[in-house]
Amino acid sequence: MSDNNTNKGVHSGHRKRMREKFLNVGASGFQEHELLEMLLYYCYPRINTNVLAHNLINYYGSISALFDAPVEKLIKENGVSENTAFLFKLIPQIMNLCGSTQEKTICYNNSNKIKQLFADKFIGITKEKFFVACLDNDLYLIDIYHISDGDAANTTLKTRSIVDTAIKSGSSYIALAHNHPNGDATPSAEDISTTRQIKEILNAIGIGLLDHIIVGTNSSISLIERAELETI
Repeated sequence: MSDNNTNKGVHSGHRKRMREKFLNVGASGFQEHELLEMLLYYCYPRINTNVLAHNLINYYGSISALFDAPVEKLIKENGVSENTAFLFKLIPQIMNLCGSTQEKTICYNNSNKIKQLFADKFIGITKEKFFVACLDNDLYLIDIYHISDGDAANTTLKTRSIVDTAIKSGSSYIALAHNHPNGDATPSAEDISTTRQIKEILNAIGIGLLDHIIVGTNSSISLIERAELETI
């Protein structure tokens, strides 16, 4: 019994030290598996979550990919509890909700701000998604809309959806963003040509295209900053 009590004491002390470190230095002071280990404290209060965190990061490669995994797969293949799988799906949605109010108080007058606007939209996403941000005449956000999933094979439909969304929202300007699931944010020739076509169509109806942001695993690229688009 004394050995069990000792192990519990050591385990409790480790969690306390991890929490104190997080409060002092924030997430930047931790590796991904350590952040996940702390999150799992609240799902598994009586077991060492370090091993499970390591296993999940090794299996999925990142917290983002883990959060995008199907609930059924997490439970059946990874031995995660139903409550834990639900938590993994809930967190990205809450993050998006928390960011939405602040987003509408910012004037999006440069590419860095536009990159930040879209950054949270691709957390936990492992397939290609396309978003459009609709802005008013003063470059304040009206809303962000999910346009499509998948590659450029649906370019015509995607362009029509972007234009329709811009008109219906009463936009004066829009900004586009999509991700490259392979992790490399470098724009393809098709990314550039399609964006230029969209810009021409929007110009004809009096709506400006501010930028197109392409998001990779560790970076994002602005077509305006790369001089692939003319500034407004």
